[in-house]
Amino acid sequence: MPTERPPAARSPPPYPPCARRSSSAGARSTRPRPASPPASSVHLDPAHRPALFDYAGNIGPTVWWNGEIVGGWAQRPSGEIAWRLLGDPGLDAEEAVTAEAIRLAQWLGEARVTPRFRTPLERELVA
Repeated sequence: MPTERPPAARSPPPYPPCARRSSSAGARSTRPRPASPPASSVHLDPAHRPALFDYAGNIGPTVWWNGEIVGGWAQRPSGEIAWRLLGDPGLDAEEAVTAEAIRLAQWLGEARVTPRFRTPLERELVA
């Protein structure tokens, strides 16, 4: 009887505690994310769309709280995670996002997240 686990049974790579893996049509994501504006309508206040979507309709990095998109984030060249809440989800949300931004920056280390097409909010956050 073999003592090694088959390759398919290996543990997945470590993800930060705030990340969630999901599968949709074979695609993998490290966070819940609406694929397009129609899919995001149940999670996003329509007033926040202009800040979070690029000119082609792609949503940028988002901040979630209690199943809702409440803001966005970007990584500055220094590695710092900058974020902004677009509404007022409360002090608990702000404290939780602050803690997760710090953990995400530590988890990313020297790696940089730079989208090809930035959203308006991302451009503001990295300026």
